[in-house]
Amino acid sequence: MKLVLDTHIYCDFAEGTIEAAAPTREEARLLKIPPRTPVLIKKQVIYSSDGKTVNIVRLAYRGDRYKFRVRMVRQPGKYISRGMSASNL
Repeated sequence: MKLVLDTHIYCDFAEGTIEAAAPTREEARLLKIPPRTPVLIKKQVIYSSDGKTVNIVRLAYRGDRYKFRVRMVRQPGKYISRGMSASNL
């Protein structure tokens, strides 16, 4: 990973969300869609091994051109944090 090679900062984990929302004007222009067309917004924060924020990301995806695939694998001895939640379910 370039960040590790150039700065010796090791990325340890990331947290993020994906939600449907209206794009910003700039996102709508770049995606070549009418304003207020729903898009998928991915927000992500990447943390270093010592817990410091390394990178903050906001990505906008056209809903008509993307499909997300998720693979989940249970690791023995690992438990989901009670702090995790799902809203509007």
